[in-house]
Amino acid sequence: MLAILALALAVIIGGYFYFKGKAQPAPSAQPTPPVVQPVSSVVKHLAVALNAQNDSGETGSAILTDEAGKTRVVLAMNSATDTPTVPQPAHIHIGSCKELGGIAQPLTAVQSGASETLLDLPIDELLKKLPLAINVHKSSEEANVYVSCADVMAPVAMDTDTAAAMAQQPPSKDEKMKKLTKTALVTALKGVTFDHGGDLADVTGGTTLLGITTAGLGSGNARAVFAKGAYHLEATFKNLPDPSGTDFYEGWVVRKAVNDSNNVLIPFDFVSTGKAVKTGASYVNTYTSAADLTDHTFYVLTLETDDGNPAPSGHVLEGMLAKVEQQVKTGTTTPGVQKGAGQ
Repeated sequence: MLAILALALAVIIGGYFYFKGKAQPAPSAQPTPPVVQPVSSVVKHLAVALNAQNDSGETGSAILTDEAGKTRVVLAMNSATDTPTVPQPAHIHIGSCKELGGIAQPLTAVQSGASETLLDLPIDELLKKLPLAINVHKSSEEANVYVSCADVMAPVAMDTDTAAAMAQQPPSKDEKMKKLTKTALVTALKGVTFDHGGDLADVTGGTTLLGITTAGLGSGNARAVFAKGAYHLEATFKNLPDPSGTDFYEGWVVRKAVNDSNNVLIPFDFVSTGKAVKTGASYVNTYTSAADLTDHTFYVLTLETDDGNPAPSGHVLEGMLAKVEQQVKTGTTTPGVQKGAGQ
């Protein structure tokens, strides 16, 4: 009798747990949410030069770098202040250095000449707010005194069509090139009006070329004229590091392939304007020819190795030599350093 009761009890308990399990099935495995990877910006690197304001003597640079959907902003100042350890507030403002608006993004205060901030937005989103300016104040106590500022500009892309064309054909040889001494060039340019000119932009994107980098901060100006039976070109450059070893900077004037007024194709052509020479803290490229090259309206500065190869290499600066509306006459100062159209 006891055995029968024990067996019946076992059946009842087993049935209970069996039907309980059927009524509440084991929970199915939850799907693992996908890992969302941060999306990098199209723009990877942007650099601007900070210019001194209010006779502060404080200059420097601001370098913005994409970091997987965020933007790292690094400021490097020359610490011209008497108290370089005093924190100097810094911000990204709406507007320009001439007309500052409200604060778009606060930055870490500059201290001992340095500041680093990681913004929680990609560079692409930041650039949608242009115009913008990066501004540094004297101190928290004197926040109304601005010591340095930079206008944030959209990055300039290399003219890849021109670069490809320059790489696919040899440069033209200018049989009418004139080599003049500096004194003779000054004399030749006296009273001449430059009627083509323009600014040159850094197209490196901050990449390293032949072991050096401009950090995207290179800039320049070029101007040209054909007068008194001669073509004259002057180009000056700022924020260019010295090349390594025997490497050198070389200038080029380019005529892009276009159709003339009669729909006749004018072929692509480019001519070397020689090596850029260092003058003080800047590099200068001057060139003179009896050939009229004013139809070569695009200027390129490249970084070259001293290997005897005449083909152009890494593009550093580029810009248009447009017809100058407001003409500026040259004086008797050294070529390449006097102010001219577009400067």
